[in-house]
Amino acid sequence: MSQYQQAKTHRQTALILLPLLSLSLFFLSWELIVDMGLVPQTLLASPSAVVELFFAKLTNASPDGMLLQEHAWISIKEAFLGYFLALAVGIPLGLAMGWFRLAEGLARPIFEFIRPIPPIAWIPLTIYWFGIGLTGKVFIIWIGGIVPCVINSYVGVRMTNPVFLQMGRLYGATNWQLFWTVCIPSALPMVFGALQIALAWCWMNLVGAELLAANGGLGFLIQCGRKLGRPDLVVLGMVTVAMTGVFIGILIHYVEKKLLAGMRRSQSIANEIQIESRERRPLRLDDILMNRWFLHTVSVSLFLGLWYWTVYMGVFGRGLCYPHEVLQEIGNLMTRRLAGKGLWDHAWDSTRRVFIGFGIACALGIPLGFFMGINKYFNAFFNPIFNLIKPMPPISWVSLSILWLGIGEEPKIFIIAIGAFVPIVLNAYNGIRLIDEELYDVVRMAGGRMKEIVEVSFPAAVPSIFAGLQISLSGAWSCVLAAELVSARSGLGFVIVQGMNSGKASMVIAGMLLIALIASLCSYGIDSLEKKICPWRREIM
Repeated sequence: MSQYQQAKTHRQTALILLPLLSLSLFFLSWELIVDMGLVPQTLLASPSAVVELFFAKLTNASPDGMLLQEHAWISIKEAFLGYFLALAVGIPLGLAMGWFRLAEGLARPIFEFIRPIPPIAWIPLTIYWFGIGLTGKVFIIWIGGIVPCVINSYVGVRMTNPVFLQMGRLYGATNWQLFWTVCIPSALPMVFGALQIALAWCWMNLVGAELLAANGGLGFLIQCGRKLGRPDLVVLGMVTVAMTGVFIGILIHYVEKKLLAGMRRSQSIANEIQIESRERRPLRLDDILMNRWFLHTVSVSLFLGLWYWTVYMGVFGRGLCYPHEVLQEIGNLMTRRLAGKGLWDHAWDSTRRVFIGFGIACALGIPLGFFMGINKYFNAFFNPIFNLIKPMPPISWVSLSILWLGIGEEPKIFIIAIGAFVPIVLNAYNGIRLIDEELYDVVRMAGGRMKEIVEVSFPAAVPSIFAGLQISLSGAWSCVLAAELVSARSGLGFVIVQGMNSGKASMVIAGMLLIALIASLCSYGIDSLEKKICPWRREIM
């Protein structure tokens, strides 16, 4: 065997052994930490205890009154109902918004109004409207799943290669024919990406709903473990949630590979946007009726009219109030104090927690994902541990963090950091992995490894990293609300809880609108920073 072949064999062996070594050290350290009493068993269960409880819970309903498989079936049933409703509404809506001006003009203002509101913030209103039964949880899951479906489907249509559209028009294809035969097939990779993202969000919001209002399900099992001081129940619930989500994700990935077999996925326009360009012509009536701002005005007017009509007819009883009552409530909150704090103090408390947890996640997640992408040995060691944590919805950590850290600021920041950490790592890692190899070849001829990292790896990964920051920021707001809804004496989540406890829907909606406003401003800030740092992003005309 030649020296080159020996070195290649050693590298392949190392890449096989490093994941096994990583997982072995992780579980062995976990077991020893608990067995040696470094962490009390009242705060953390050992892996062996969790495995033992898993088999026991399959046949023993104690202490929560249900078997493990019964909890899992309740959660799967609720998740799939919400998930398929989100797909059925979100994907057609996003495709239509991406291609038809009428659909975008009417739907976009309402969608942009709802999009920044974390799904967890809908829980109090949902309890008012539907109670804590199946309908309420399905609604929360639907709200969480529809957003990525609309966004990815919309972007998939807008990223259609303009050359294909021009060729279709050249051969006389109609607008509908282009939509069905060019745009939809072109958008399929992004649509299947939405299936994975929507599944993760639906699963996370299901756990959040069951943590706060349920009488069965895996989230309910986690909550029972926290109330009973049983960390083994909490960890069992988290692991079962993660493994169920992984199994469903694998099924979706398998279907995706079968349906998209042979389809070339171009990465060349991943950060480009098509801008509609129209020739100048005399103003006509249909130009006015199809004008974007006119359609937006009609959309908002219809939305407010429907809101007023719903309240007037008493569709949701006291669970919904008039829009002007929400504005009055915001004015009232500005002049009075809740728990010794004014409205802007509560808003700042929530924002501060998000910024701290988000900053910690960025400081840890970006370097980790970056080095996992550029060094295969680093990736082989850390990726297995990361893949253990990745499928666990961040909200499922609420109970464990309260057991570990109490109900102060630390558990809230910990939950936010966990929620923001995963998408940051994934996008930093994928940003490196999707770089064209030809770019590396050019730089390798001119310089060494450091030049390759500085001039190719990092600049090429920056757009993907910023996409991860946007996703993680949304997750951070959901996590802070979940923490504040469960245990807090300040923050906008606390304001929403006070509105729910006092039966004031106007206070609940006021808190939701303030969250949407602050989250939108944060998202706009990240987008502006990206445009400054990534001036090479092109727009397709």
